[in-house]
Amino acid sequence: MPAYPKVFWLLLILLPVIILMILQYVNGKRSIMNVAGRWRPKDFYDLYTVKWFFSSLGMIIFIAAVVLSLAGYPGRGVPESYEPKGTDIVFAVDISRSMNAEDVSPSRLDAAERIVRSVCENTPGGRFGLVVFKGRGVKVIPSTEDVEAVYSFLDFLGTDLLTSPGSNIEEGLRTALGTFTGGEERRKYIILLSDGEALSGELGSVLSSAADMDVEIHVVGTATAEGASIPSENGPVTDSSGRVVESRLNEQSLRYIAVSTGGKYHSVSDGALLPQLIALAVGDEAAAAGTGYRIVASDRYRLFLALALLGLLITRLVKVLRWKNSY
Repeated sequence: MPAYPKVFWLLLILLPVIILMILQYVNGKRSIMNVAGRWRPKDFYDLYTVKWFFSSLGMIIFIAAVVLSLAGYPGRGVPESYEPKGTDIVFAVDISRSMNAEDVSPSRLDAAERIVRSVCENTPGGRFGLVVFKGRGVKVIPSTEDVEAVYSFLDFLGTDLLTSPGSNIEEGLRTALGTFTGGEERRKYIILLSDGEALSGELGSVLSSAADMDVEIHVVGTATAEGASIPSENGPVTDSSGRVVESRLNEQSLRYIAVSTGGKYHSVSDGALLPQLIALAVGDEAAAAGTGYRIVASDRYRLFLALALLGLLITRLVKVLRWKNSY
């Protein structure tokens, strides 16, 4: 896909150009008649038509190739090494109603809040962003070194911050990807904290975008396989038939998200969870892996410019070279 598809509107220039070429051809034939009269008119007409055709074709190739070069067609991707400088972490926290369940003490959401706070507290000089999501994602803290801003928001974290129903992880991850600052050689991670239940949205597209941006997604499953009921002001949440709803961890989906981007899945009950996330934040794991690599697509504009120059050359040579020593 071209980087600038709107440039193709410039191809409309070809329409008036072709009309002018046709008018030029008609006027040229009239001029030949005036000069040659009836003396060998067919030979002149045939030669003039051939030269006009190739001259016009060269000009059309020139204009079309210039437009294609401006459209920015990517070439073959080539690996390029780079040395990351610093780490950016964006926390994507699920605040759907099921995060109020208490199978993780004191609740799933409180456990997620403690994890975010602990990682920030143990990463001096780190840069963090914060996204919350339900049926939609909201960027509440842009990527910043001011961890006090993150702490201040965590004090008000709750499932009532958004009114949209459901748990759309795709929207949460897409919002998190938009939080990173572009043009910087830094390691980029998303730490997703969710129970993975009642998922909506299409994950394939956003996971491909994360891979293209060289962003790893590390996932913390904030629930247990046994599950628990979801508390509310009127008692446990029930379904339409009056039965108490039991919310459980959807580990399979959460593992898929992590593995698809080169990240890792962590359980909230894992005693090594915080040391692993802190090591990620301070860059210990990345440093052990050495220099990073990314795929950079080359630009094909040189190929199209060469074609444009060829078209222009054809146009000029057809006009200046004499054919059959007559025209």
